[in-house]
Amino acid sequence: MKTTSLIIEFVIIGFQVIIWIILALISIWEYKSFNFDILKDWTAPLTLATIGVSYTFGIMFDSFTASLFAPWSYQSKKVFWLKRTFPESPSKMRAHIMINHPEAYKDVELKYNQNRLLRSSILNIFLICFFAIYYYLKTYGISPLKIAVILVLSGSFILITVTSWYSTLKGYYFNLTHIYESAMESRE
Repeated sequence: MKTTSLIIEFVIIGFQVIIWIILALISIWEYKSFNFDILKDWTAPLTLATIGVSYTFGIMFDSFTASLFAPWSYQSKKVFWLKRTFPESPSKMRAHIMINHPEAYKDVELKYNQNRLLRSSILNIFLICFFAIYYYLKTYGISPLKIAVILVLSGSFILITVTSWYSTLKGYYFNLTHIYESAMESRE
């Protein structure tokens, strides 16, 4: 079950990547010049290929965003918004919980995977909004009202995603630290 959840999260991240890549491509080249009718007979193979490519893009983009967000994420022993130092590095705490308390590790892993999905979604949603705005303005022209509405909506989506990631990250560290400390106390 845990592996299936992780695969689905990578596929979701990969689909987000595919969306902004397609938006970028149709912003650069006119999509009207492509005949989509030739793809009708290829629906099933294209669906399977898209899932496979999404999974691969999801893994790659997750690794990229993990390194990009590392200063604010799990790699430091002191996270400035928690106002405390971890008893151990988060990786060591996760490993200890996984080995000694597998039932508690399920909760830790769930929070970690939620954080991973939201972290990647921040950058993906930003890129989707950027290329959608570019495409819309290139196709339909510029007007102050259109620009204001698009920027407010895009900014709102990005702000909601960043806030969700921040909240999930805090919850993840809170749970990780308390489960680890409880596990260490039960050893004594």
